[in-house]
Amino acid sequence: MKNTITTSIVASLVLGGSAFAGTTSGKGVAVAEVAPTSPFSTSLTVGYASTYEYRGVEIGDNLFNADLTTTYTVNDKLSLYAGAWYGTLWDGDYDELDLTGGATYDLGPVTIGALYRYYMYDQDFDDNSEVGLLLSSKSMGGFVVTLASYYDFEFDGFYFEAGGAYSHQFNDMVGIKLSSGVSYQMDYTVNTDGFNHVFVQADMPIAIAKNVTFTPFIKGVFPIDVLDDAGADDLVLGGANLTVTF
Repeated sequence: MKNTITTSIVASLVLGGSAFAGTTSGKGVAVAEVAPTSPFSTSLTVGYASTYEYRGVEIGDNLFNADLTTTYTVNDKLSLYAGAWYGTLWDGDYDELDLTGGATYDLGPVTIGALYRYYMYDQDFDDNSEVGLLLSSKSMGGFVVTLASYYDFEFDGFYFEAGGAYSHQFNDMVGIKLSSGVSYQMDYTVNTDGFNHVFVQADMPIAIAKNVTFTPFIKGVFPIDVLDDAGADDLVLGGANLTVTF
């Protein structure tokens, strides 16, 4: 259970590149050679959160997690990815492993994505899985709009989320990302339909090396409608993630 597509999140938009070297025949003309860019990229994130919250629901306190994702860029439009996320609570009473595979396709003004995720738990919970469809706009002055929908096979229900984010880079090292969103569910965590929760979040990515980023964050989560009726509490949580790309 996470954020994915942190995030998120990604959720997740994938970047790839290629290099081209032109040649000119003729005596005394140098020929430049550029090594091709690998179509594979990988990121490893380790993190801590004061509370494990997933889609508006509080799971427990003091979450430690690790996320490994590999992306294969097929061409300048299509990318495929696979990842594994592991989370455990400090008291040792909860362990979770999520396996995800998916694809993104660049349509120009928007990018669409599809994924399959399998959840495994080391407690008396049934494993479950879901499929998802995602839509993300291209950045417009730092603003991005996202839409996501998921069908959960265990709950036999749907979860929808709409959000937006604004990113700003203060300098080469420090930036900020402000995001918020609202969710709606149909027979998901409760056996009824209605709005689920609202969230706001602030991240401050700090580039400590070319391929290493440290990101502290703070997040507010506010159950509404059906989740509020079910007794879920407002939450304020914080933490940090360290990401290495290679």
